[in-house]
Amino acid sequence: MAQSDLSQEIERLKQENSQLTELVTAKGLLGNGQKLLMCGYLNKYSERPGSWLAGLLNKEWNLRFFCLYGNTLQYFKTEKDMLGHPRGYIDLQGARVETEGRKRGHYWTFNVVRDGARPGETISLVRCSTESQNIADHWLTKLKAVGCPSTEAPDRAEPPPIADVRYKEDGMKRSSSAHSLASSDTGGPLDRSATPSPGMQYRGHASRPTHSGYTSQSEMSDAGTSSNRHATAQRQGSQGSPTERRGASTVVHRVCQPSPLSSERISYNFEGLRNLIMVLFAATTVRLMIENFLKYGIRINPKNWVMAVLTPEAAPEMFLLWMCVFGCIGLIWGVTNVAESFRKANDQAARASTKKGISPATARRNANQLGGLQDTVIFLASTVCIAAELGIPVHSVLMNAAVPVIPGFILIVVSSVVFLKLVSYVHCNWDLRSARRNNEIRVGERGSSGPVYDLAGKAIRYPENLTVNNLLYFLAAPTLVYQVAYPRSQRFRIRWVIKRMAELVVVSMFGLIITEQYVSPAIVNSYGAFNELRYLQAFERLLKLSVPTLWGWLVVFYTLFHLLLNITAEFTGFGDREFYLAWWNAESIGEYWTLWNMPVHHWMIRHVYIPIKSTTGNRYVGVLASFFVSAIFHEVLIAVPLHRIKGYAFFGMLAQVPMVIVTEWLKRKIKKPFVGNVIFWISFCIIGQPLCMIMYYHDYVHSHA
Repeated sequence: MAQSDLSQEIERLKQENSQLTELVTAKGLLGNGQKLLMCGYLNKYSERPGSWLAGLLNKEWNLRFFCLYGNTLQYFKTEKDMLGHPRGYIDLQGARVETEGRKRGHYWTFNVVRDGARPGETISLVRCSTESQNIADHWLTKLKAVGCPSTEAPDRAEPPPIADVRYKEDGMKRSSSAHSLASSDTGGPLDRSATPSPGMQYRGHASRPTHSGYTSQSEMSDAGTSSNRHATAQRQGSQGSPTERRGASTVVHRVCQPSPLSSERISYNFEGLRNLIMVLFAATTVRLMIENFLKYGIRINPKNWVMAVLTPEAAPEMFLLWMCVFGCIGLIWGVTNVAESFRKANDQAARASTKKGISPATARRNANQLGGLQDTVIFLASTVCIAAELGIPVHSVLMNAAVPVIPGFILIVVSSVVFLKLVSYVHCNWDLRSARRNNEIRVGERGSSGPVYDLAGKAIRYPENLTVNNLLYFLAAPTLVYQVAYPRSQRFRIRWVIKRMAELVVVSMFGLIITEQYVSPAIVNSYGAFNELRYLQAFERLLKLSVPTLWGWLVVFYTLFHLLLNITAEFTGFGDREFYLAWWNAESIGEYWTLWNMPVHHWMIRHVYIPIKSTTGNRYVGVLASFFVSAIFHEVLIAVPLHRIKGYAFFGMLAQVPMVIVTEWLKRKIKKPFVGNVIFWISFCIIGQPLCMIMYYHDYVHSHA
């Protein structure tokens, strides 16, 4: 390309970028030039659907992105939709805010209302809630600044009627900032950023609002439908141009616009294609179910699962192993209290030395030296107890082939959880003991900034936490990280627990059906292909196993992290119930491991990553150590109940480290979030877990042939 052509191309791109910037600016302004004052996500209340089917597809509270433009409040589905028209438009003139306080224990709720046409009538414009009191107060402050005073919500026999504030095409005002962009090379004036009318109607009495698009910098309409072009013609006619008679000579093609699937489109609605994908997925699933039934019949037998758990095989040994786990818990509690008694004795000795004429600094230094020696002894004793708590069950189950798989798996899981809890208990109390030796108070204790209160409403501090009840609560609480006190919920929801327990039973049965009816035959049928190295058939078996494995994995996630942990939190009054985050949106493998299992993530950060990073000064060493510890536990949980240590899970977890590096590099280079998300789903659902299950089954069959 010649230098002149390159310069022209650069100038053209600059001009298009300038036009697009003006367009985006116009979309961010109202007609009177008011700018964005505040934006953020809030939960928006909607009326409960009338039918049970609609209730399954719609929720009362939906997360929406709200924007405050002067005295106008708009909301979108997400922040990415701000370039389009809002879902709702609320004129705040004459409105006020009624604060409802905290709902459901931790949702701060407020309602934007306005007086109705009849005396004493109140109309709800929008009702919002957020889990953060600071965010709620910030919104109330901003709304008050634009003329919406806040008052406490009065007691009403019935909630106020909800106004229809959805975006409407009719009565739109023309934006002055957009009007300056209303001409193009084609010469047709177009309204790019029309603002909806503040008029509202009650739900059920207004016609369904129509959606109109807007044009890009090259006058290409985002809607591209005949109804929107007709609306544009009507707006042109209202501005002075003669109204066209619709007939044989009606002008149809008015502007330059691309096809709906072209890359020039700024946005487009593909909801119909999404519905098609769901229909195809449902049809494919039903076909696979029919094929499985015709081939294998009904394989489900709940009696086998019950007998597998309650089997009398190796019952005496299993009983002794369980007693070993509980005994080590008691030993750890005793060792921790002995360590505290040593500290108190050293403090008393230091005070006695001071009375004998020894300087306080010398007495304190001698006490710290003796305390360091005692801490070494306590550390060795704690290490032996914690190692025995996990090591004895692991060794016994691994070496004794008579221990059934399911009872052995349950024992190993419980032993591993108790192991992690005891490590946190010992490590945290050691840090608190060291702080008390130096006359320091850690955050969360009484006397520090922001203490955490127990169920009785009082804050405690070390060594008041060294009680049997405190340790038992920590063992029962759905967390792996110990602290002197935890945030507590204020009430017990019996109906909520009953619903969740019913879900737990139903989802667990669904998981058993998937395992017995689909996963087990797929694994058995894959043995021949992998054993004889028929690669194409082995890959087909792997793909066939990936679908039921994915369903089983989702069932395990929902059962464990959402149902079981939340039920446990409800019974124990545990308040912090963020057991997982939106891991399904992970854009890289590393991001997934920080969102998937929050209890383990918190434990790794506190007891592995931070200590190693502080010691070595290198965060990459801490990350590698965290994956190494995780790899060990993955191998223990999978291989020990099968009585086969092969290292598949161990090396599979270590292989996550280069995958984290690769996906992070792709995320920076490609700058497309879906690429990392697709790699994550492929690595876990199509290759990782199915391949690991087949390999362990292959070795298990060989060892029991």
